[in-house]
Amino acid sequence: MSLDREIELLSTEFFHPLAGEVIFTERNKNSLRSFSWSRGVKALTYLLVSSAYDKNAYIEGGAGSLAASLDYALSKKPMWLIDMFGTDSTGRPICNRLFRRINPERKRGGVVKIMLNQAFFSHCRIEIFLDDRSANLADLKWLLELFHQDVEALIPTIDLLKLPGSELVKSFKRDGNTSELVFDTLGDLDSYFGSVHLSFLESAHGRSIVGSVAHSWWPLLAPQQERENARKFLSYANISYLYGGKSPLDLWVSSYYRRFGVQSKRIADAYFYRDLWVYDDYIFQVFLPMSCIRDVDYAFREADSLEEFDRESFITSVLYKPAEATLVISRDRILSDNLRRSVMKLFKDSVPL
Repeated sequence: MSLDREIELLSTEFFHPLAGEVIFTERNKNSLRSFSWSRGVKALTYLLVSSAYDKNAYIEGGAGSLAASLDYALSKKPMWLIDMFGTDSTGRPICNRLFRRINPERKRGGVVKIMLNQAFFSHCRIEIFLDDRSANLADLKWLLELFHQDVEALIPTIDLLKLPGSELVKSFKRDGNTSELVFDTLGDLDSYFGSVHLSFLESAHGRSIVGSVAHSWWPLLAPQQERENARKFLSYANISYLYGGKSPLDLWVSSYYRRFGVQSKRIADAYFYRDLWVYDDYIFQVFLPMSCIRDVDYAFREADSLEEFDRESFITSVLYKPAEATLVISRDRILSDNLRRSVMKLFKDSVPL
């Protein structure tokens, strides 16, 4: 690998008993075995560097991600992949057995997850050379940080004030990697957040989404539309929701999302992370006046069933009742990773209500 201008893979050497020889490839069109610095090769390089640092490493992503590029290559077997890893004595590509894929070609929607097949890879060891010297753990950690920056640079930046619904923003301010958007009503914030949600998914910012909320009313107000939305969103990302509400409606909403493939669970502890979403490196938090929180809680407690839920009253008396609502969006990779792990630990360990 070279760092003259940016992270670049210059050449590879591969040996496995099935190949029967050392296979050398280089980034040179005139070589017998060669590759170009394509998205698939970038994804493979990132996976191999990650696996050299941590044998349990993996990459994952939805449409447009680097993981999807490598997934496509593993499905189509382009010549660079055959050149790099060779074939066995029967002519089958060795790369078929070097990698494990979960949800290959994203046939179930959501994301594809790719890792090394450790059982097959036991015959191999990964050694990374950085400008002609063997990379140590500190080098690998540094490389991964640079890779992360490079990957993020490929993702288009979202202008929060140019999304549909941005005219509803009452005030906006930014401080470094944190933006604060204030709305006149919860309904205005809710409408705008729907645009943010879709934009982040379509731009590959939302490959892995977790949410911890008290209540969700989208399925109650427009169940058919939300069903279509859920299926569309799952084609982009893995989605997990925790609900802290204790009403029958909260249980219904949780079950509703599960039917369409969303990991959804209602537990008491979700109140600890009320109205929090994590989209990859981004953290979304909603802050409401206590009067608005009480109104939402009351509306959910009062209905014992979906039939008893008064949609019109909820829209006029809760969503569009004047009450300043604030959406805070921040970008912090370390904090987002910690929050995601904390929420998913609750998801895994807590008993459903």
